[in-house]
Amino acid sequence: MFLDSNETRTTYQSLKAGGGGAASVAGISRFIPIPPTQLASAIGAAIGGGLIGFGQMIQDEHNGNGVRLRFTGLGYAAVPTGVFPQ
Repeated sequence: MFLDSNETRTTYQSLKAGGGGAASVAGISRFIPIPPTQLASAIGAAIGGGLIGFGQMIQDEHNGNGVRLRFTGLGYAAVPTGVFPQ
């Protein structure tokens, strides 16, 4: 997937904002002392951290010309396996 400079900037900002929001909600839900909520909190924190990390990878490779994202299919999901500058 090829992204130009504007799309790249929008993508990494959205990923980092969404990841930060998910991690924040996960942190707040830790104060609810019910085991299923704590499990959901741990899963939400992992997803939020992954989104922030992927957004940061894109931002690091962005040199003003956009990036190319590579995804590998696992049969039921596509996993990002590379971020390359253009």
